[in-house]
Amino acid sequence: MVGVLALTMLEYDYFWIASALYVSFVAGTLVGSVVQDRLLSQGLLTMGKPTRVTNRIRALRFAAGEMTQAELADRVGVTRQTVIAIEQGRYSPSLEMAFQIARAFGVPLDDVFQYPEVS
Repeated sequence: MVGVLALTMLEYDYFWIASALYVSFVAGTLVGSVVQDRLLSQGLLTMGKPTRVTNRIRALRFAAGEMTQAELADRVGVTRQTVIAIEQGRYSPSLEMAFQIARAFGVPLDDVFQYPEVS
């Protein structure tokens, strides 16, 4: 029975992904970002090649009264899963989102994100 349930859930996920991708194609980028967040959170999507950009989001959240990932996500207009992926370095935000994150903390962009010097 467990095998049948697992197969059913797997089939459901693939159906959901296919349906969501079609809807995102028809509806545009807002739905596309929801699909992206869902795929990121399930580990079914990785965001390109690894990045050398680092961030201090976790430290800034705690300095801001232990702000939760969900609170930051609400302020920026993304899901908690997106904040997690950015915080862990698995996803590099767009330039616009990076500015929104910095603004949420009230600090300059380079206080949040760093790029190592090229030697």
